[in-house]
Amino acid sequence: MRARASHGHRAPARRAAAGAVTVVLAVPACAAFDDSGSEDAAGGASEAAATVSGPDDIDLSGTTVRITVPPAEALLTTMYYMLDRLEGWGAELDVITITSTTGTQAILAGQADWVSAPSDELILGAASGADLVAVGSPRSTLDYVLAATTDIETPDDLVDRTMGMSGPAGFDALLSRIALDRNDIEAEDVDFVQIGGSGERAAALLAGRIDASTIILSDWLVLSNQTDDVHAVLTMSDVLDDFTKEALFAKRDYVEDNPDVALAVACANLEANAWFHDDPDAWVDLAVENVPNISEEELHELHATVTDMNMFPTQWQDLLPEGGMQALADAMLDNGDIAQDVDGEALVMRDFLEQAAGMGCGAS
Repeated sequence: MRARASHGHRAPARRAAAGAVTVVLAVPACAAFDDSGSEDAAGGASEAAATVSGPDDIDLSGTTVRITVPPAEALLTTMYYMLDRLEGWGAELDVITITSTTGTQAILAGQADWVSAPSDELILGAASGADLVAVGSPRSTLDYVLAATTDIETPDDLVDRTMGMSGPAGFDALLSRIALDRNDIEAEDVDFVQIGGSGERAAALLAGRIDASTIILSDWLVLSNQTDDVHAVLTMSDVLDDFTKEALFAKRDYVEDNPDVALAVACANLEANAWFHDDPDAWVDLAVENVPNISEEELHELHATVTDMNMFPTQWQDLLPEGGMQALADAMLDNGDIAQDVDGEALVMRDFLEQAAGMGCGAS
């Protein structure tokens, strides 16, 4: 068994994005891209892989990797390990925590090279004319629960009730609207109110300020241990199991120009997923270090839950499964979140994951 890198590191120092970034894009008649760039990048994956024989040969010395990440939460722990691997290969990391803007806005404004974000950001960027491509996925399965007071037994009971959300454009709100639609409920029949992040929504539900909200799984586990007055009405991974939750993406021309970095990112993704399964105790320890508002017991429960969900798959084909991005794009079109068709498959480049797996990344 090949030894992995040290697992006890704190996540690399992060900085907040510098204010809101405004990006104006020309919106084309349809979001379609010339696939010649995909061929160039795919060839770059093969060339990059030919220069290294395995993960230990990756050398990013002298390379700065600017990457955006969401605010800290337990299920980002595997992402922190990915960053640790990149740093261990010599990369100079500039990790930008996204708060008041989006990763897509940051990348288009030239403030970042890579984005780790929910997949709707990638699709929204493409629908606005940006030529972006995903080479990995920090979380492949939806980690959201629609939680509600116990008198709300089914989605039908949400009609005329108050549902907390991060904001109209938030991923939680998008998933809520799609889930309601799949249960033949009009979103207009539910009173959506803006509360804030998942932890704030969980607190509002606990305090009785709202009747329901879609919150992340780690916040749900904490909330369910605090009260018996709320329960899970829907688990999004069950009702929306065809969606790819998250993407690691960059501008297509950046990937074409930096195939060695793209290969390293894909390799780190596979290495992190393997580490999650190989060393649960180390995963819990790193989560406690970075996200102190959740207990070790709850983290072990969370680890077991997401293992059953295959949130961190070890087979490269499962990180960005075929059809996952297209299913989300189609749902966003049907739901009115985008105004035109987006070719979801054109936004995914699996060559780097395949090449990384072939050279032993993620192998035990």
